Amino acid sequence: MAMEEENKHETIRLLADYPPTVWGYTFASISSHDSEFQLYTKQVELLKEKMKDMLVQPAKDLIQKN
Repeated sequence: MAMEEENKHETIRLLADYPPTVWGYTFASISSHDSEFQLYTKQVELLKEKMKDMLVQPAKDLIQKN
């Protein structure tokens, strides 16, 4: 009898009504291919080195002038 009463109760799950995100589905379509990611990572590292050289060069020029 107690088992029958437990089965009669339904589980009620509340649904959340979240507003849409600012980004929408923009990031849902990003491909996660490793080769593409590695290519971008390599480009970032090269650009970091280039920027480092650009920032250090003026200091080297000042040292050489003095």
